[in-house]
Amino acid sequence: MLKPSLMDCPVVHALQEAKCAGYVRFPSDYAKNFDSYEYDLWRCLGLDKQVKYFGSDKLSFRLMESVLNEALNNYLFIGTNITDAHVEEARSMYRKVQRITLGIDLYHEPDILRVYSGELLNDIITKMRSKIACRQGKTCDSIVFNGYSSQDLQIFPFLEILRSTKAAVGDDAPLYTSGIFVELYANGKDYFLKAFFRRDHTDFLVDLTPNLPGFQGESCEFESFVSAVRNYSQKSNEKACQDLEKIEGRLKEIEKWGTRNGVVLIDQIESETMKRMKRVEL
Repeated sequence: MLKPSLMDCPVVHALQEAKCAGYVRFPSDYAKNFDSYEYDLWRCLGLDKQVKYFGSDKLSFRLMESVLNEALNNYLFIGTNITDAHVEEARSMYRKVQRITLGIDLYHEPDILRVYSGELLNDIITKMRSKIACRQGKTCDSIVFNGYSSQDLQIFPFLEILRSTKAAVGDDAPLYTSGIFVELYANGKDYFLKAFFRRDHTDFLVDLTPNLPGFQGESCEFESFVSAVRNYSQKSNEKACQDLEKIEGRLKEIEKWGTRNGVVLIDQIESETMKRMKRVEL
């Protein structure tokens, strides 16, 4: 469900190039050089001017990512000059890059989220509708559990669609052993959703249900959820990636923000994002 990849997706290209004019470009070799794309976004956000413990060149950015990955795997930097301060700076900066890459938090971007996790969302909704139809007497299969093998590039955006990023990971990111559980419950003729998150194989489950789109009172009614996430759902990544007409209005919004020395106006993005999310909730 991650095909075509980010590097083959014109919609993502257009949005990121609009936000980071003068920084982000998508030559064909980027498909083999994803860290160059992330480095461009890092500079676009002005983070290369905020480093204290790393350099501001591409090699330093790669080192920063490596330090973070090693730290997540409990590697001890004995005999090196890497300190806890290095690890924290790497974590803080790289998490911001991840968020703009995937359209999360301050950089909430439905069109990017749709590319990464919209097909997964649609598949889950479709299978749940099938189970509801089954209970209503229609022919269906006997499957009661569906599992998806994924990666952080899809789990992270899916959490954002569920409006559960903060509740699940705070200002961090899902680990490679993370899991999201979405369950369908029946109460007579009414159907409800519950969702849980586990950050790794040793962690406790976090109840995401109160954060779900469509949650009201004490529960999240299935059809309310479906209605609330309809703008994120799509049947085909390939079609979503090619639908440049769909983002014309969004590109005009971004153009109005403008840039300051080529750097995205973060405060403006936050303001516009909050307004847009509030409109969705209404």
